[in-house]
Amino acid sequence: MIKRALIGQISGIVGRKNAISTQKEMAEFSTDATKIAHMPDVVVFPENSEQVSRILRLATEKGFAVVPRGAGTGMSGGAIPVRGGVVLAMDRLNRILSIDRDNLIARAEPGVITADLQQAAEALGLFYPPDPASLKVSTLGGNIAECAGGLRAVKYGVTRDYVLGLTIVLPTGEIIKTGVETRKGVAGYDLVRLIAGSEGTLAVITAMTLRLVPKPEAKRTMVVFFENVSSAVQTVSKIIRNKIVPSILEFMDRLCIDCVREEIHLDLPENSGAMLLIEVDGNPDLVAHQARIIEDLCGGCHGISGRNGHKKRGRTLGSATKRITLSSQIKAPQNQRRYCGASKQPGGTGIISGNRIPAIWAPHPRLWPCRRWQHSCEHHAGQRRPCSTEKRAHHRQSAFQESH
Repeated sequence: MIKRALIGQISGIVGRKNAISTQKEMAEFSTDATKIAHMPDVVVFPENSEQVSRILRLATEKGFAVVPRGAGTGMSGGAIPVRGGVVLAMDRLNRILSIDRDNLIARAEPGVITADLQQAAEALGLFYPPDPASLKVSTLGGNIAECAGGLRAVKYGVTRDYVLGLTIVLPTGEIIKTGVETRKGVAGYDLVRLIAGSEGTLAVITAMTLRLVPKPEAKRTMVVFFENVSSAVQTVSKIIRNKIVPSILEFMDRLCIDCVREEIHLDLPENSGAMLLIEVDGNPDLVAHQARIIEDLCGGCHGISGRNGHKKRGRTLGSATKRITLSSQIKAPQNQRRYCGASKQPGGTGIISGNRIPAIWAPHPRLWPCRRWQHSCEHHAGQRRPCSTEKRAHHRQSAFQESH
């Protein structure tokens, strides 16, 4: 519990109008997408690195916890103030500083919405690939801290693969710049990759330099339905084995398909046991060639229904899978009353290498019924998704506080 006089001192750093300390005002800053809630003592809205530095120096001196916060859409507990203290809401650091078309880089502040940077880059014929489920809400700073992935991870990688440089504030208040603004950066310790994915335990990000790529000339979206899970996961392996790396390769089992059917009211086959949402992009001729190969592979794996080139349907299904990933409140069909997507009670982490998916999935129909529990799965091929727990949030903030 921070004393009132110290709260006043903290608020004075950012200006009284940029700090809140009433329970009602702070309620939305007490939780994230996990719905686990702990009330902070004060929420402040810094506007530059210097203000962040002064707050962290004061935290080191007085011994209170500091929790950096983006949009609060994370599922790992990184923005939850489990020990109270100060929440650093980075909303005011929200400028796209520059987009350099000659060097294919963007400079931005951590409060920029991910989708806003994507739109600004695409207007110039460039592309920022990271595609987290919450991209229309989540911020660049939060994406880097959590190393967000998304539907395009299978081809383009995750957020840390596009971070070239960072301006960060250490718990001692020291402001440092690390990384490069070039394609090649081989000298010294790679502190950028250390900070990316550190979940707020090591430093507060106040600016970043990001790598961009040319915008793909063409893309083709395919939605394929299968009688069973086994056929779908075998198709995933066959696509990769044929040296095709889709920009999106998304899997849903029957329960998740039923959820999507009720959510978005699309005409989806009733007998679907699994679904793949596939997108390829790049040179128009290559895209057409890869799409034909994928169609043949899906047919050979007993795909029961396929829709090629339906961009609107593909985007709608892609949006639905993101909502399932993001929300723990989407229920399965009314007659089943089970939760799908992100678990209502988060648990562990699953990692399966691509070539092992068919073998590992084979026992699944026999295992879950014996436990009298309905299991569902929706995932991105090629991505590890951590699940959140309150314990992880405690460990994370302990690490940051002890680094003071």
